Amino acid sequence: MKNLILLLFLSSLSFGWSQTKVKSFYFPFSQKEPTLYSQEQLAKLNYSAQNGSVKILEINAFTDSVGSASFNDTLALQRLKYVSQRLPINESVVLNAYALQRPYQIDAILNWRRVDVVYEIIPEQKEELSADATNDVTNPNDTSVQEEDLSHLADDPEVATEQKETFASSLREMTPLVLDITFKEGTSKILESSYSEITKLVVFLKENPTVKAEIRGHVCCGKNMRISQSRAKSVYRRLVKQGVSKDRLAYRGMSNKEPLVFPETTNADRQKNRRVDVKLYK
Repeated sequence: MKNLILLLFLSSLSFGWSQTKVKSFYFPFSQKEPTLYSQEQLAKLNYSAQNGSVKILEINAFTDSVGSASFNDTLALQRLKYVSQRLPINESVVLNAYALQRPYQIDAILNWRRVDVVYEIIPEQKEELSADATNDVTNPNDTSVQEEDLSHLADDPEVATEQKETFASSLREMTPLVLDITFKEGTSKILESSYSEITKLVVFLKENPTVKAEIRGHVCCGKNMRISQSRAKSVYRRLVKQGVSKDRLAYRGMSNKEPLVFPETTNADRQKNRRVDVKLYK
């Protein structure tokens, strides 16, 4: 009966398709080790990852706003280390100690004293589990299905994955892809709200190690090679900081040579022309 329930549970999550989800692990105030409940959940995630049921993509560590910036930076690194050392990860996994930065928002967040693990549920593994569960209905002595129980992942929110296919399409079609990146007005300082977009590109590049990227900056409203180049360089530096090899990256300013809209007659036209895009190639 338990195995039949598990089979129905697997089917209800549409396990024929891959899912990218995020699991949060919470920490007591100013502590570098998570709560006992989160430790138990981390052990379960580790087990699923070791068995190949899930693939770890990204780990992000946060803190609350109490304490100095240096204290929170250190605490975020400690929390990141605690979680990453207890999961099977490789160099393709993106590690971020965000501390006080808030690069994204998830519904029903309890607090920011946490580490988020972004993972993908592997379809092939789920199909095998479903087949095993079917067989086990008539074989009560086989307990392997219970060991693969993924119910601890059921309540984790899904993460949008459309961007991954967008990168792949841009690579196939050899066309520049406009990135959702904005800057502080009149400067090359990237706004924190854009960090998640850069992380998506980092994940794609690490999952596709033969792909190279050229970051290009564009401006509106007349020539300005300096600001277009400095903005492209800011994105380039962020990619390097997150672990992408310099050998795979290039950047350049385009000034206003390739406008998406011409002539620029409205603010919306000018906004479209103020952009950073990426050219992906092998």
